[in-house]
Amino acid sequence: MKKHSFFKSVLIFAITLVMVIGNTTLTAFADDNTITIFPNGQEGLGGEDRFEAYCIFNGDLGSESGELVGLEWGHGVNSVKLVTDMKADRTVMSDGETFGEEFTAAWDEWQKKYSDEFTEPVFVARFLAYSKYFNDPIYADTFARLVANNLKPGNSTGTPGVGDGDTFNPYKSHVDGDHNWVIDVPHSGYYLVKDTYVSDPEDNKGDGAVSSYILEVIGEATVDLKATVPTVEKKVEGQDGYMTGTYNDLTYTLTGTVAENIGEYKTYTYKFTDTLSAGLSAKTDDESLSVKVEWTLNSKAPSSIMSAQFARTIDYTVSLTPGTDNVSHTLTVEFNDLIASINRLVGIKPDLSDPEVAKSIKIIVTYKASLNEHAVMGSTGNPNDVKLEYSNNPYDEGTGETANDEVKTYTIALQILKLDDEGHTMQGVTFKLKNEEGKYATFKNTTENNEVCNTITGWVNSPGGDELVTDVNGIFNIHGLDVGKYTLEEISTKYDYELMKPVVFVITSTENGTGHVDASGNMGTITLTRDPSNKDRTDVTLNSKDFANHHAQMTLTNYPSPILPHTGGIGAGIVIGVSSAVVILGVAVIAVALRKKKSE
Repeated sequence: MKKHSFFKSVLIFAITLVMVIGNTTLTAFADDNTITIFPNGQEGLGGEDRFEAYCIFNGDLGSESGELVGLEWGHGVNSVKLVTDMKADRTVMSDGETFGEEFTAAWDEWQKKYSDEFTEPVFVARFLAYSKYFNDPIYADTFARLVANNLKPGNSTGTPGVGDGDTFNPYKSHVDGDHNWVIDVPHSGYYLVKDTYVSDPEDNKGDGAVSSYILEVIGEATVDLKATVPTVEKKVEGQDGYMTGTYNDLTYTLTGTVAENIGEYKTYTYKFTDTLSAGLSAKTDDESLSVKVEWTLNSKAPSSIMSAQFARTIDYTVSLTPGTDNVSHTLTVEFNDLIASINRLVGIKPDLSDPEVAKSIKIIVTYKASLNEHAVMGSTGNPNDVKLEYSNNPYDEGTGETANDEVKTYTIALQILKLDDEGHTMQGVTFKLKNEEGKYATFKNTTENNEVCNTITGWVNSPGGDELVTDVNGIFNIHGLDVGKYTLEEISTKYDYELMKPVVFVITSTENGTGHVDASGNMGTITLTRDPSNKDRTDVTLNSKDFANHHAQMTLTNYPSPILPHTGGIGAGIVIGVSSAVVILGVAVIAVALRKKKSE
């Protein structure tokens, strides 16, 4: 064991004004014995009495030096057991020795040389304030954990600040007019502030996180709540909404952050839960789903963005399970211990003890999904949302959940009504649909409201593609269209009717940007028009139904073929009559010729 003199360079006889834990500097002021904790985004969570304060050392706050003098053990901590646990602690420090080894070495030196000069609480204070440990969050955090494990239990009275020697009721917080938590204590000292927050399973707005222990010298002190809540964000093709055709793969991105004090956690549960509606199908193979971490290298080089890929099954697991309706489904991506996974990264790793680095960390999941035959048509869209479950207590196994973040994916439908020239519906007429690239659509057929719905599944070169057939009502429905130019080609029709010329139509959106959605991710207004080459046609009618209300409608009219003469009618009689006359005339001409020759 290495030996150190913990007192040769220590001239401070008390805990100095500043103590660092979790990389947050806490500053004490004067006179009013209060600790004010700013909510740091967790306003209203956990109730008024969320925080408890326990006195570790009693003392007088020096008016000029900002030091505590006249130190003695506080009434909130079991000092005998605390010192025993400090000697036994095996937390590895920055220099490779354990906390317990270094504390024991200092204890032995104090016992041999200085026990007559100052008391045990002063010795412990000197150990913490010794220049080697000053502003080192590992020592402060280790000490805070040990103190928290040796707090005296409350007694039956419940009155703050009251105890019987073996018990102690902590000082409780209340909330001021600015939504800050305030703890009032009767005297100066060195206090541990403990967060008692527990996630509320009924709160759908998102949970908070338990603050790291706060070590505070008072007088009057203020500090930000030393816990931040991770966030999660979902995008489809980088946006909050997107319009597309069915069976087109789109990229969905989940981006989660971590607590800024993640360096104070021993392990860190991290789980994305993504719920997809029935109209979406996700792909989870290795080529479709990936997970990576991205961070800023350090607080001094904010432009140095690093990233690394996590290993599937080693670092995270993926599952895709059906919902209660057996149609919707849930995608989960789960880390058993995100900290361990980050520490397994090869090469440069993010420094989790640096809050600025931790603040920059993003866990990014990307996967492919497409709209399927169950997709909802129109502006209702097909929603899917994500929430993030995360460790929210650096001292326990508790977890919290974020609020859900939702995106929507849209597609549209078109109904075709086929009539004859007298307005009667025509059953059994067949068509093919072609896109602007000259490829023909393939379809999957489903039934909706007793009507056959043809959902586009892809596009193939000529002469491929599937036929669309009008039903008994003269109707077929095309589901899964996107904005663009299309052509309907009539393949067959009823006997005695002419095939229609190809019908060219255009679907446009008021939102011309990528995905045809507005800034909030809502589908734009969709319109159906004839292509200019078809603008004067009378056999194509577009009605005023809005695409937002499920589908628009196009009416196509067939006309009979021109009627030509055929056998068995007046035309045959005329032919026969003319032919007979020609024959009779021929016979008469021959007879006249014979008489003339005879007479000669």
